[in-house]
Amino acid sequence: MTKAEREQNKELIDLAKEKTSNDNSEKYHFLVRVPPWARKIVKYAKKDYNHKEL
Repeated sequence: MTKAEREQNKELIDLAKEKTSNDNSEKYHFLVRVPPWARKIVKYAKKDYNHKEL
């Protein structure tokens, strides 16, 4: 990954952590997934690991 891609990834990770901590229901984890050239935040249920793209 290039330096710019790493910085963008770090921003997405921080945003996902913020979304997870702000989730009032506490039913979901927000994680950064998929290949480096198309990173996005994905919503995972905490108990069953099915995901839903945002």
